[in-house]
Amino acid sequence: MASAHAALNPRGRLVLVGLPADNSLTLPVFETVLSGISVHGSLVGTRNDLAETYMLHAMGRTRVIAQTRQLDDVNECFEEVLSGNAPALSSST
Repeated sequence: MASAHAALNPRGRLVLVGLPADNSLTLPVFETVLSGISVHGSLVGTRNDLAETYMLHAMGRTRVIAQTRQLDDVNECFEEVLSGNAPALSSST
């Protein structure tokens, strides 16, 4: 984990797929905060799933859909995802 964190650029994103067996994660707090690094977790998927996703994206089979929303809209955002109406839920080509 330390090498993955150290390889990130400022404002990089560390994505955790799955759960560690020992239920712990150690990261350098100051470097993470001062570099603007974000840590995101996913409860599903394996490393192979992640590698396949990156490969599909590199082949142009996926696209990133990003949308800035206000924090007050969080419940509406969840409703859109759960109802299948979020733009990011559209199928890939």
